[in-house]
Amino acid sequence: MAEIVSFNSLVIQIPLLKSQKKKIVLVHGCFDVIHVGHARLFKFAKKHGDILVVGAINDALVTHYKGATRPIFEIKDRLEMLAAFRDADYVFEFKVKVGTEEEIEQGHNELYKKISPDVVASAKCDKESEYKRKRCKKMGIKYFGGALVIENKSSVIIRKIGLE
Repeated sequence: MAEIVSFNSLVIQIPLLKSQKKKIVLVHGCFDVIHVGHARLFKFAKKHGDILVVGAINDALVTHYKGATRPIFEIKDRLEMLAAFRDADYVFEFKVKVGTEEEIEQGHNELYKKISPDVVASAKCDKESEYKRKRCKKMGIKYFGGALVIENKSSVIIRKIGLE
């Protein structure tokens, strides 16, 4: 089971892990309705490193991206569910101030700078995958995305059960 940590605590922990020659993999997203695709993503990501760090974006940013009816599960519940995945090592709330797209991008850049992952992984269907790929290229971080297709994304599941 993964450890739920604060972002600041994780930032302190990362240099220690890197000094032990651990390869850090970062996965981040909404993770609103947890499903098998997330398990597959974490398994895929973990193959590319030693320590899998999973960041769930704050509730306000989920609402900004997904609409007024989201998130379905508030952050504390999403973190608890994410921590139950055996491939995850650390789970944290990724707090980004909702603002302009440039401000949100700046928040993501800060995440990457402070966590300093060796790898960022995402699924092919991730709407943010192109932003992640470009950010990684600019920062010299390996990016693994596009190899994994998740059929039933959270948004699809929510529509199927009539919540949107």
